[in-house]
Amino acid sequence: MQGLIRWIAVSILPLMRGEKKKKRLWVKVLGGGVAGLLVVGVGINVMINHYLSESYLEEQLEQAINSQVEIGSVKVSLLSSPARLTLKNVKLSGNPGDVRVGNSQVKVEEVDLKVRLWSLLEKKIEVKEMTIRGAHVTGAINRKGENSLAALFESPEKAKKRLESVDVKKVEVIQKPSVTEPSVAEAPSEKPTVEEESGGFNAYDQESFVASLGGFYLKDSSVDLTIEKSGLRIRANDVNLSLGSLNIDPRRLQDTDTAKMKLSMHLALDSTEGWQYANIVINGGAEVRIFNPESGDMEPNVDADLNLGDDSSINTHIPVIVETWKELEKLRKIGIKMGTLPEKATFGRSQSVAVHYHKGMVTVMKPLSIWLADWEVAVLDRSWVQTETDQHKIQAEVLASKKLSASIHKLVFKGIDYLPKKIRKSMEQDMEKKLFRDGRFFVAIQSSKELSHPKIRLVNGVPDIGKAAEKAGKDLLEKKAGKLLKGLFGH
Repeated sequence: MQGLIRWIAVSILPLMRGEKKKKRLWVKVLGGGVAGLLVVGVGINVMINHYLSESYLEEQLEQAINSQVEIGSVKVSLLSSPARLTLKNVKLSGNPGDVRVGNSQVKVEEVDLKVRLWSLLEKKIEVKEMTIRGAHVTGAINRKGENSLAALFESPEKAKKRLESVDVKKVEVIQKPSVTEPSVAEAPSEKPTVEEESGGFNAYDQESFVASLGGFYLKDSSVDLTIEKSGLRIRANDVNLSLGSLNIDPRRLQDTDTAKMKLSMHLALDSTEGWQYANIVINGGAEVRIFNPESGDMEPNVDADLNLGDDSSINTHIPVIVETWKELEKLRKIGIKMGTLPEKATFGRSQSVAVHYHKGMVTVMKPLSIWLADWEVAVLDRSWVQTETDQHKIQAEVLASKKLSASIHKLVFKGIDYLPKKIRKSMEQDMEKKLFRDGRFFVAIQSSKELSHPKIRLVNGVPDIGKAAEKAGKDLLEKKAGKLLKGLFGH
């Protein structure tokens, strides 16, 4: 045994020491290679940070969108995996010559992108993750229905064409000939084509690229949008949004370009005249499509199912509520008094709203319940509001609470008690059918035209008990006359 140990000590250990020397050599070579790569990587990183400057990115963005761009700082890190690009204090504002943009602007505290660089060599844009922190957006929809934010992101070429067309129209008006000399300039202008009406970015213009977004996050942001025609100011604060994985392939746009979204915000609806219309806390999910699959234009299409916080409420000074209350005063004809309009309306039943948004139109997808004291207004599905034009069409039912309905039932049927017994039953059935559902008094209403000046009407009018009694009497008389004639002629 000792001999074996001695043999190992004399014969094997020197070989092992030789192996260790070889390993040390490989470690040195490998370490030197890694160090070299790191030096090259750091050098490339420094070089990219030098050339990918704030002014360079500002210039590139201004060539792509109709905005003046300011970037506070740019930082690129190629050593991380995936690579990381961080922009701070970004500001987009309108070009002075474009009146559609006005005072609209976008300010962002930080944009953080994680990008897979190798995908660029394959003519793909693969963003692993994009996070925007502290975005503050200010915009307006003017009286013509033009969205200043859409104009802000329009391509410079299309913006230039629009401005040139406006200048041409001004010249035509100045040089317009007399009525006795008709010309082409006097003919009504044709409706703009879809291309002229659309926004800036078009997916089909980028068909050689395939874009992939692993996740998008908008944090601690706000939006301030004014609709000039209706005088409505929409302010969204504490906006937090997350968008799931999104793939955009222009060659298969119909089958891609859809993502799940989660959203939370504090929404305030005010009048430019000082009224506070609504205060709503929103939290829920949605499915989003970014582009129109036919035209390729950026045209968000959103289906959302949102929960409404307990503190959510609507100020009843909104024109549509004021005018609805006035129309319901017609119920005095059957002895029903609406009373004083309460200061606030609250949300009832499920305290949620399902809506569809597309091209400025918000469509209600399931009944929305709003309470005004003892009255519930159920806004029915397919009711819609066009935010850009102030047009709307709302179908709704106004229902009294069960307690109030019981009082109304007694009031209505007390009048019927004075009618002859032979027509009383017919009248009771008719009134029950027209005025009550599941023990609750209800009337159907419709609101249309401009939301700021709505036209309200009771769908079935106000029941006239006198005429109903007269009709019931005639029906009874005809029925009796029929029986009499049947008896006389033996039929």
